[in-house]
Amino acid sequence: MIWLLPLISAIFVFSLGIFVFLKNRKSDLNILFSLFCLSITIWLFGTFMMFISKSDKEAIFWDRFVYIGVVFVPVFMYHFSIIFSKIKGQRELLFLSYLLAFVFLILSRTDYFVKDLFRYKWGCHTVAQLFHHIFLIYFFSNMFGFFFNIYKYYRLTNNPVDKNQAKYVFLAFGVLLLMGSPAYLPAYKIPVSPFPFPAGAIFVSILGYAIFKYRLMDINIIVGKGIIYSAISLSFISIYLLFIFILNKFFPGFINLKYVVPSTLTLFFGMMFFVFILPKIKSGTEWLVFRNKYKYLDSLKKFSKELSFIVKEEELLEQTVRNISSIMGIPKVAILLKNERFGDYEIKADVGLDEEKGEKDKKIPSESKLVSWLIKNRMPFIRGEISKVISEKDIEEIDKDLFPLDVSICVPLIFRDGLVGILTLSEKNLKRVFSSWDFELIETLAKDLAMAISYKRLESRIRQADRLISLGTLAAGIAHEIRNPLSSVQTFLQLLPEKYNDEDFRNNFSRIVSKDVYRIEKIIESVLTLARFNMPKFFPVDINEVIEETLVLLDNDIKKNSVKVIKSFGDLPTIKGDKEQLKQVFLNIFLNGIQAMNNSNERILKITTLLKLDSVIQADINKKCVQIEITDNGHGIEKKFLSRIFDPFFTTKHTGTGLGLAIVHRIVEEHKGSIEVTSELNKGTTFYINLPVDLEEIKFYEQEEKLWN
Repeated sequence: MIWLLPLISAIFVFSLGIFVFLKNRKSDLNILFSLFCLSITIWLFGTFMMFISKSDKEAIFWDRFVYIGVVFVPVFMYHFSIIFSKIKGQRELLFLSYLLAFVFLILSRTDYFVKDLFRYKWGCHTVAQLFHHIFLIYFFSNMFGFFFNIYKYYRLTNNPVDKNQAKYVFLAFGVLLLMGSPAYLPAYKIPVSPFPFPAGAIFVSILGYAIFKYRLMDINIIVGKGIIYSAISLSFISIYLLFIFILNKFFPGFINLKYVVPSTLTLFFGMMFFVFILPKIKSGTEWLVFRNKYKYLDSLKKFSKELSFIVKEEELLEQTVRNISSIMGIPKVAILLKNERFGDYEIKADVGLDEEKGEKDKKIPSESKLVSWLIKNRMPFIRGEISKVISEKDIEEIDKDLFPLDVSICVPLIFRDGLVGILTLSEKNLKRVFSSWDFELIETLAKDLAMAISYKRLESRIRQADRLISLGTLAAGIAHEIRNPLSSVQTFLQLLPEKYNDEDFRNNFSRIVSKDVYRIEKIIESVLTLARFNMPKFFPVDINEVIEETLVLLDNDIKKNSVKVIKSFGDLPTIKGDKEQLKQVFLNIFLNGIQAMNNSNERILKITTLLKLDSVIQADINKKCVQIEITDNGHGIEKKFLSRIFDPFFTTKHTGTGLGLAIVHRIVEEHKGSIEVTSELNKGTTFYINLPVDLEEIKFYEQEEKLWN
């Protein structure tokens, strides 16, 4: 039985190495660990072959074969500890270790490393020579380096997951060292029974636990069929070897041991073939036979994933019907959504519907038989098969509900417990039938679409609620701002009959009332600018040019306040924008910066523009945008006010309406951009404006446009 132990351990270790490598082929740590497992496998397999050797020459050959793996074990372990612990500054030692490993590899082929044989009751082992003694010093020096690095990492890291990973690495390799090191003793005429060889299986068990529980080597495992099958395969191989041992014990010579290795390897790789390779061959064959089907399935899956990134509901629906029609070859596709006010389901997007036949104007009442059936069954209504499950009378009612639409399938768009809408499909071109793949994919798409529509509508309601809140804030602000000038006008009007002949009074009256009326006029103008949904007129715009033109308008203010303007303009593409509205944005921010620097000795306004290739703008990830950075060295803004600076009528200045930055924020939002601000008291303020480059990123909400117009 002894001679089976290294073979079983070799299979376990080799399997773990392959598993770790396949899980992340690009990771240096995983590659190095796989090489380490390979070197241990060579040691164990060579030992097994040495045990069953029939001659001294054969035994010496296989023992020297062992050292092809063994000489690299210490350097692989040391290298592993450096990468695992993220240690720097040991490159020279690592290089020296690899160099010595190759030197020992060459020496292991000679009689200066091992020669002759010691014979024991359990078998034989080669005799260690001079360079083998030196190799052991090298071996344990690397072991010390390995455990020192892992222990140091364990003590320094504060992450509990990293600590547990380090603990199990230390434990697994420690067991392997403690149980594996005595394997050298027989080379020094110490007749130790070869108990070290189960160390491989124990090593695999400990690391396997760490991989599953603590994501060791970045392997995040969900136990699946492949892992279960692998465990079963190893169990079968162990049973197979045990069976051979029993037969050989009770029936000596019944099985030729020379064929044990080839048969075991054949069994192992045969099982691996069925576990890992056969499914790939199967999927590859299916792709060859049904490649057109695979292409359209991939296209629909890709589109389904992209649904949540389409901002506008109308565009979402249009793209859905177009994609389903073109990819699946369906001439007529329509999406009906529930009218929140009346409850009927109305067509919101379609392909191929005939307006003259009244198909585009079709509405399905919420109390109809079709809607009730879809809500109750939560599955597609297939016209050609439905007669098997419902009565003729019900079918007639549903046909009336659908008339004059040419419908073969109705797919419910259900989110939570509500029917958001209905997706209707006609027959395919050339009257091809719908496959089970088609239905599976359509149902998945319908779920994603229902979720996307529900979230778009929720977002629209939130935006409307925000606007109503803003309107309330505006109303309160207007009342407050207009009350003061109206009070002064009212006072003067009351005194006017008595003091009309007083020239000084009339002059003061004229001056103050004109000033207050002008203030009321400015407030109303600013409020209208903020409250109106002014659709920007989009044309190609050069941001650098817009900034230059804005600075020309402020030339007098800049000179009057001795402001030094520093410009750092990047090489920018043109964007789509409203030039005049963008000028208003820059004008407001530049003026705020100039006014904020009235107490500064050296007044600097710095303007930087650059192209960003990877940004998040209004929840859209990885968007290309133009960023404008505007910095002043004024008195700054207190932290407690930063979150309120874009609120209507909020201001920290003694003059002004507090609407300037609210208007700026509104214009930037209408351009589907973003604006952020950072500030530090007595040091200055910086505004960051991000504007998308591509036209496709400029999206508008027509429903809100109608509401606010």
